Amino acid sequence: MFRLSSKVRLKNFFAVCDVVAESGSSDRKSIAKFTGISPQTVTKAVEFLLDAGLLNEISSKRPFIYSLSTDRTVGVIDLSCQKFTFSVYTLDGTLLHNLSSQYNPSYFYDENLSFFLHEAAAFLKTRTPHTNFTSVTELISPSEMNLRGTRSILSDTERLVAMTASYFGKIKISTSGTISASQNAIQGNPMFPGVSVICTNDGNSAVCTAVSDSIPVGTTLLRDMHGFVLPSKSVVNTYRIQDMAGALGNVIGMLTPNRLFIDAAGRPGDITESRVREVLSDYLGTRGVRVPEIIMLDKPISHIGAVRCARIDTVRKLTEECAVGS
Repeated sequence: MFRLSSKVRLKNFFAVCDVVAESGSSDRKSIAKFTGISPQTVTKAVEFLLDAGLLNEISSKRPFIYSLSTDRTVGVIDLSCQKFTFSVYTLDGTLLHNLSSQYNPSYFYDENLSFFLHEAAAFLKTRTPHTNFTSVTELISPSEMNLRGTRSILSDTERLVAMTASYFGKIKISTSGTISASQNAIQGNPMFPGVSVICTNDGNSAVCTAVSDSIPVGTTLLRDMHGFVLPSKSVVNTYRIQDMAGALGNVIGMLTPNRLFIDAAGRPGDITESRVREVLSDYLGTRGVRVPEIIMLDKPISHIGAVRCARIDTVRKLTEECAVGS
């Protein structure tokens, strides 16, 4: 490998990986277009990532097309709801395997979690024996912390990490709130310049978060007569539409975002882009505000953010190893 270790170059590596991950595959010209990095710098970054085994060349003719390697995988343990889930992703965010377990009220929360972690670790060994499994991120919902004494483990991240590490060995373990993980999917990603609004499910709450190129700029909770509701329910049920449109519309009206992400994973089939656009058009049209680009997500954006963080950590580790080796 050649020597590339400065923070500027590290940022370039992240940007290249983001473009390739979001597009599925890309050539050098497209990477340069989305990142704003010079073609010469893109070439150096691509060569480094190819040499490190993080990129694959998937075309034999010019322009050469690149994709992220599929031999590195990461895990996401989602503890934000009653149902525990363990998902295995490649570094480009492709879902490979998924395991879920319903919370059993007959046991304490810690016992439920222990049973699930044991099952998840065994599941990993049998389903992905030939991949380089790099890390596990546990997603927790701040709104659900300490609602009952048996959930106190969620507010003690060191204990939670230690407990998970006892099942997964020396694999890197980290924790993240679902809102912060969702923001991580967007912040600093060259594919999503400007301001984005994320409408996502944080446990039992619907949260509308505005995120700029670099920092989150505000959060709005969506409510209706029953308290917190999911974005999908607000869209599907007519009598709740104005509550959802009002909460989103206030943020959109103030910030005029480039795009709106709707976390539709696992939601009813009638929450569609056209339906969301219709609802927002009715609300925003009378106020002279345009509806931003709407992006419907088929997996939780908090999972996408967790995978992106793992990808960034992997690139950082590779460059550090290269610098030491040099």
